Amino acid sequence: MSAERLVWMALPVQMVVCGALLFVDGLAAFSSVATAGAFTASAVAVIAAVTTIAALIVGLPLRLVPGLRRVWLRHPLVTVVAVGASIVVAVTAWFIGEAGMQHFTSFQGMPAYEAYVPDWPVAVTGWFLLAVTSAHAWWPHARLEEAASMPIAR
Repeated sequence: MSAERLVWMALPVQMVVCGALLFVDGLAAFSSVATAGAFTASAVAVIAAVTTIAALIVGLPLRLVPGLRRVWLRHPLVTVVAVGASIVVAVTAWFIGEAGMQHFTSFQGMPAYEAYVPDWPVAVTGWFLLAVTSAHAWWPHARLEEAASMPIAR
């Protein structure tokens, strides 16, 4: 099978994985913030879908330009490391966020709530990095084949 055909066949799976990762990340980010209906699960799903489409568009040159496609397919470990790094950035937003009394405009009549809010610039950066890297991650085939052929230790 040609490399060009393979990258297009993998696209639907990569988009589903990207959308699922963003949905879970979005639920974690917005569940920590006391928002009254502003970010429901359906809103997070829509935002994740739009971000996944944007990540696809940003990464189209990897699929369309033969030189970039060749480098991308020959160095799959780089994409795995990039996905890991983007997850680290997204999780880091939780460790450098703020805890304490927070004012949320969505709850009118209440002055403040005790809540933990992630560092939003870092969280958004992690969100977009996770979108682009997971939408175009190319897993090392040799390692997958190696792992699949290993006998199960009993």
